[in-house]
Amino acid sequence: MSLFGFGESSTPVARTKTKWYLVSTVLPTDTHGMYETMVFPLNKSGDVASNQELEVQHYESRHLAEEGHKKMVLKWKQYDEDRSELS
Repeated sequence: MSLFGFGESSTPVARTKTKWYLVSTVLPTDTHGMYETMVFPLNKSGDVASNQELEVQHYESRHLAEEGHKKMVLKWKQYDEDRSELS
């Protein structure tokens, strides 16, 4: 799979940036139909700071992946506020 879940070996489903995080949901070709949502940290410039996932969730259908993506974005937006207070 390519960096951050997008590339030739995956099908993009959704990609959302919050202030400090990238939430990426894809269908990788090597997971036998399992969708995955990954969270990556962003730096102050809005670029991905590390390719180490902070959280990963797997889903059996596109519908569940899309719903899971929305929930993950809401969850990590809460952390934006905490991190902003530390900056």
